[in-house]
Amino acid sequence: MTPLKLATACFATALSALILSSVANAGAPFSMRDGYRSAFHIGAALDSRVFVNEDPVLSDIVTGQCSLIVAGNELKWESLHPAINRYDFSKADSFVNWGERNGMQVHGHVLVWHSQTPSSAFKDASGRNVSRDEMIARMQDHIRTVMGRYKGRIQTWDVVNEAFNDDGTLRDSPWSRIIGPDFIEIAFRTAREVDPSVMLVYNDYSWVNPAKRAGILAHIRQLLAKGVPIDALGIQGHWQLGYPSLEQVDATLWDLASTGLKILITELDIDVLPTAWDYTGADINVRFELQDSLNPYRETIPPAVLQQQADRYAALFTKFLEYKDYIHTVTFWGITDQDSWLNNFPVRGRTNYPMVYNRDNQPKPAYFSIMNVAPDPLVPPATATDPYVPIPLYRFHRTTNNSHFFTVTKAEFDALSADTSGTWVYEGPSHHVIGNHTQNSTPVYRLFNRVSGSHFYTASKDEMVGVLSNPSSIFNYEGIAFWVLAAPIPGAQPVYRFFAPPSGSHFFTINEQEKDVLRATVPSTQLSYDGVAWFAFP
Repeated sequence: MTPLKLATACFATALSALILSSVANAGAPFSMRDGYRSAFHIGAALDSRVFVNEDPVLSDIVTGQCSLIVAGNELKWESLHPAINRYDFSKADSFVNWGERNGMQVHGHVLVWHSQTPSSAFKDASGRNVSRDEMIARMQDHIRTVMGRYKGRIQTWDVVNEAFNDDGTLRDSPWSRIIGPDFIEIAFRTAREVDPSVMLVYNDYSWVNPAKRAGILAHIRQLLAKGVPIDALGIQGHWQLGYPSLEQVDATLWDLASTGLKILITELDIDVLPTAWDYTGADINVRFELQDSLNPYRETIPPAVLQQQADRYAALFTKFLEYKDYIHTVTFWGITDQDSWLNNFPVRGRTNYPMVYNRDNQPKPAYFSIMNVAPDPLVPPATATDPYVPIPLYRFHRTTNNSHFFTVTKAEFDALSADTSGTWVYEGPSHHVIGNHTQNSTPVYRLFNRVSGSHFYTASKDEMVGVLSNPSSIFNYEGIAFWVLAAPIPGAQPVYRFFAPPSGSHFFTINEQEKDVLRATVPSTQLSYDGVAWFAFP
């Protein structure tokens, strides 16, 4: 055996790139989709980088974490109906096709909205507002054409968006001015005619404002009494660290649930920056001037703020679970901090951190806080009851610093075996782990230390979550490395773990003699014995 004097494991650049790229679904240890499968759908708003596959990392995050998608812009009027007599479905088709290929529920956003609708939609050839009858005809043509194209392929639609003011009165928009307040009724009835099976949604922001909520609900109840086919109410969850309070969220959910309609949390994000002039709405036409005091985290965000955000997300998801019988979906408005609209709203040019994935496409403490309150098992159930299939766990020694790397992956084995510099020496199988998730197998998670270049393996979910959820964590999650046994069975043996305090790395062996020699000859300040890590086969 090679003498063990563990040190930092630093990969050569080329080998690191190959190894890291070979890990499937890198970034997060669990799936929000699976963790909340018994409660509600988890969704995300996408931009075209994802569904035209220009950014496979973002695509992997969405397919790994979500069961529902919504297009940020591609189904809005200005994108697919830019002129009165012209439709352009190219990007919208790509979005819907991508969702279908990946087994996603698809949410349509949005059919009737005063914003992001070309002014020409409301004007005649002379630039004057069209008549009520013409405006109704144009609205119905749009609804019938768009919904008809995707009938049976889009499961939920925002039919009308943001039709009310903060005081609960109907918004003075081109729709209400030209058609009148019944434009909402006409829109929903038309939508139902096109697709009798789709869920029809009214969507708005600032539901937590009692005046606005009361005004909307009074109008909705009047429409329901007339038989208008409204199936669900969408709450845009554009919220902050301290607003709204959980009491306000609870009151909102209670009032909406009292209608008997489904609830969709449609646009969730948690703004961590100072609020601009106490503005808490989501009207995209509101803008404020950039000031240093409103952009305090240009380079990095303090760990304490990340922890506040994590606690906030956990509290909200805990509250959502109380209403799981009413809530149909919880949809994040974006994927990572980098692509969030809040970098430019309501103040352009700010650096914001509202999502649960950071700018490096890695899960933040908020992600783990959400998973920690998830109602369903985080490791999926075994897919088979076949006998265990032992596979070799390859052990490589890095001669330059006397460290070790373990893998079951052929691509990683081939890459390190091909090294001709003498840096990497193959030492043979360390032991045999399990190649199939079956019966009582448990996962071993692999984390990458961004500072030292070493890897950390653990079969403890709590240990892995503790490491990754620390706001100061220097680790990236790389996926489930392999499967092992949490308890012994005939033929299996304990695998022992050692920790090297100088480098912060670990070593594993199934060889009891090697374990005893290390414990007897290496000071604990250099190599301490952690105990049994898992059970596997020689």
